[in-house]
Amino acid sequence: MTDEMDGESGEPNKAASSPKMDEEIIKIWERAVQTQMHFNEMSVRSRQLGLAFVAAALGLALASLGQGKDFALVFSLCGNQIVLHAAALIILGAIMGVLAVSSLDIGVYHQMLRGAVAFGEDIEARFMTPTYGFELGMAQAISHFSRTKKPTATLAGGGMTYGGKTGMSAGKKLKRFYGFLIVALLVMLLAICVVTNLMSLSPMP
Repeated sequence: MTDEMDGESGEPNKAASSPKMDEEIIKIWERAVQTQMHFNEMSVRSRQLGLAFVAAALGLALASLGQGKDFALVFSLCGNQIVLHAAALIILGAIMGVLAVSSLDIGVYHQMLRGAVAFGEDIEARFMTPTYGFELGMAQAISHFSRTKKPTATLAGGGMTYGGKTGMSAGKKLKRFYGFLIVALLVMLLAICVVTNLMSLSPMP
């Protein structure tokens, strides 16, 4: 198929192919959005799995604590009696599970999501925002609200204006979330070990 010729310059009329090009760009952008949604869903599922694992471990730990020494391993270390309760082992297993889930979430799914978002931002910056007059495209706006401290969006002058201070990235927020979760489990592990060993020192009534 030959391009339509401009009557004055004799050059191909690029405007004639613009609608088709716009349609292709929109399709590519839609695919990028679908990819972002896919990896975001995988990230959410991994966090749900981690939280479910922690909740199950806490339930098992509490149930085993109610059984007293029946669910404890007693051994001697340097002449001292040490009680290792099953609840402590369960919490330790939960910590290892959270570490595994966090490495999968932050190291795999989140990185893939970042790549999909970066690709979407590139499309929006090159083709969509200049064409349609947006200050930011959808992927760009999501990134702005995710990475900005106290983000703002003000409708003025026929368009949306975005503001705010540079804040913590989503990756750092995820690391902080998993960090708090692991620290909480470590404190619980320490508390179980201390309490069970102190109880073993108390004389039986």
